[in-house]
Amino acid sequence: MFTFDFFTDSDGDGPAGEIEGFDVEWYDTTNTISLIASGTTSSGARAVDIDRFGIGVDGGSFDNDDIDGSGPDETLWLDFGMDVRVLSITLENVTSNDDGFINLDATSLLSGDLPNSEFLDFTGDNYVGSVLSFGVLESNDDYKVRKVKIYKQIPDSGSTFILMGLGLTALAFVARRKIA
Repeated sequence: MFTFDFFTDSDGDGPAGEIEGFDVEWYDTTNTISLIASGTTSSGARAVDIDRFGIGVDGGSFDNDDIDGSGPDETLWLDFGMDVRVLSITLENVTSNDDGFINLDATSLLSGDLPNSEFLDFTGDNYVGSVLSFGVLESNDDYKVRKVKIYKQIPDSGSTFILMGLGLTALAFVARRKIA
């Protein structure tokens, strides 16, 4: 299990300072795997903002740094670069009237009211993909992503056996050439 905690800095030893950028690389709390975070707006602006409340999107001008619908609609993208299984997501700054969506590749994990508890548990589900996206449904919605817990997917046994079989075939071929 790997945890990406956007409250702490990438070393996991304290609150994150203000980090802004177009594509931000972030490591899990054990510095084992990373993700690329990017933010987009419907107007084409791109900026990720990480602060002590979590990660959001900064649309520029007077926009706040949450994922929000005020001004151009904003979407936060977390690209793991590999298939992962989502276990849980913790949101921050959710109020009672906030609506949003969370997708994993083309699969919708949530669309509608965001939970006031700010914790989404997907442990019993089998949501696998490589890119999480977060957005809002209305202009008065806003929130941040605080924490994401995932499992790194292991190739299925069929793929493993095929690769192992190809490797053994190659070894047999090389051994046979050396004997002849």
